[in-house]
Amino acid sequence: MQQIRDGLNSYIQNLENLKINLDYDKLMEIGQIIASYVEKKSNFLYLAGIGKNSDLLHQVSKTYNSIGLKTINLDITNCKHGDFGLIHDNSLLICSSKSGNTAELIEFLQLIRRVKKVKIILVHSNGSASAIKYCDLSLYIPCIKEADKFNIIPSCSLANFNILLCLIGFFAIKDNFTLEQLNKNHPL
Repeated sequence: MQQIRDGLNSYIQNLENLKINLDYDKLMEIGQIIASYVEKKSNFLYLAGIGKNSDLLHQVSKTYNSIGLKTINLDITNCKHGDFGLIHDNSLLICSSKSGNTAELIEFLQLIRRVKKVKIILVHSNGSASAIKYCDLSLYIPCIKEADKFNIIPSCSLANFNILLCLIGFFAIKDNFTLEQLNKNHPL
């Protein structure tokens, strides 16, 4: 029982820390960039991550699609085997990685920089993430502690990413999406 309480306290502490230490200006800038892509209507928003971040971004992609953002969730490992063909130039790519140092992510970013013209945003929890140098913009999302007893398993960091990516999407559509459109995307 105590381990569950400790885990819940980790989530609460992380959210409180996030509220205090988040770069709100950078968050708004990303929301405005996404909004500008939404207004063009011909551009896609691509999401890509490795491991648990890939699963998280799949869920975020579904949320974005339901609110009218055209998204494609990319499998980084499949991109160099043909899925780069999904990516249109002049689109926006959001990558998510707790460390920003994953070898597969770095290789993907190096390749995409070579073969496509896209704007890249990195969402991460590591102030010295290696992937930053391949991105146009990065959003550092602080995570003081994961919920597991080893402080390793992405849990609080993924919750932080999920919350902020959803909020960014909601901000991006604030003036361009109506309840009527939402109802059309969720017919009863």
